[in-house]
Amino acid sequence: MTMRITNGMISSNFMNNYTNALNKVTTLQNQLSSGIAVSKPSDDPVKMTRTLECFSSISQNDEYQQNANDAVSWMTTSTQAAQNIATALTTIKGLVSKATSVATDSTSLNSIADQINSAIDEIVQLGNTQTGGRYVFSGQNDQTQPLTRNSTTGVVTYSGTYDGESGNATAGTITMQISPGTVDPVRDKINIDGQELFGKLGAMDSNITTFTGTLTSSQPQLFADLNQIVADVKSGNTTAMSNDIGALSNDSDTVNQAQTSQGAKQTTYQTMLTLLTSQNTTLQSNLKDNRDLDVAQASISFAEATSVYNAALSVGAQVLPKTLVDYISTTG
Repeated sequence: MTMRITNGMISSNFMNNYTNALNKVTTLQNQLSSGIAVSKPSDDPVKMTRTLECFSSISQNDEYQQNANDAVSWMTTSTQAAQNIATALTTIKGLVSKATSVATDSTSLNSIADQINSAIDEIVQLGNTQTGGRYVFSGQNDQTQPLTRNSTTGVVTYSGTYDGESGNATAGTITMQISPGTVDPVRDKINIDGQELFGKLGAMDSNITTFTGTLTSSQPQLFADLNQIVADVKSGNTTAMSNDIGALSNDSDTVNQAQTSQGAKQTTYQTMLTLLTSQNTTLQSNLKDNRDLDVAQASISFAEATSVYNAALSVGAQVLPKTLVDYISTTG
């Protein structure tokens, strides 16, 4: 049985083919002008899914990279400050040893005591080191200067927070996360709080058997010891000064341990920063492979699609039924 093909069927088929050709030309034209092959799910659902995953991974990686950069900067600053504090303590230790040899010369002893006091002021200044407007040894209270020294009594007060304060194991912890998962206060900790660096608040070293200064609950052990050392040097008490050298050794060990721990953590973060940078390069490459347009191939496809579109227009002008307008144009 022969199927009758009507003018309406011809027109309908033409319009479908014409619309498809026009859509293809428009799509390729948009792709060439933007340089992006996939801009919506209908372009390529699989590639679009991969592109969105790449964007998500890049965003997370950028956050971790920024955290790692900030953490390395923080730890570089705090490690250097701790090293300078250790150097100052070594200087004080040498001054105390010197004082034991001039114990009967009050002028020399007072001069040495003044030098030790200047070194203490230097340590206080180092303890107030900042990076990016934040105090690195102030625990979570990093907008507040951690150390202040009374110019009359010499007592040093710590105003920051510290781990274990009021029963809170992480009260002095600042974290910067550089890997997926839950924040770990041990793994992700980047700071040294005041008690870790300067010793327990309200305490003094066991080598110091006679304390003549002012012991307060907010003064770290290091400064209680140093103030007593100043008093012992001024008095010329050689027995006390010998004990003071032992106290200084313990205080130096506390500072060195904090510095070493921070240095090891800094190395870990620097390694992770290198890895994150490499991962970012890979993610950007994956994004480019999934989203970016192959311009050379798209140009060829655009030329082909344009030819098809023009051919459709030419054929349409011949096969579509004439309208009254055509007859008017002919007779006119």
